[in-house]
Amino acid sequence: MPNKKDNRVNIKVSLSKETLFKGMLIAHEMDITFNQLVEYCLKKAIEESKNGKKHSRAFPKTKDSN
Repeated sequence: MPNKKDNRVNIKVSLSKETLFKGMLIAHEMDITFNQLVEYCLKKAIEESKNGKKHSRAFPKTKDSN
């Protein structure tokens, strides 16, 4: 059976060291890779934008995030 067409693209994302570190910790807590976390966040922001919502958080909340 053929694989589903992969329509992802490469993008460059610039993050501060603090944001990068927070993101790596959140990805670790969620037991996913940092790339998977970024993909999740981008998909969520795009979906919210399509629904007319303003996306205000870079990363999902976790038990240790403020």
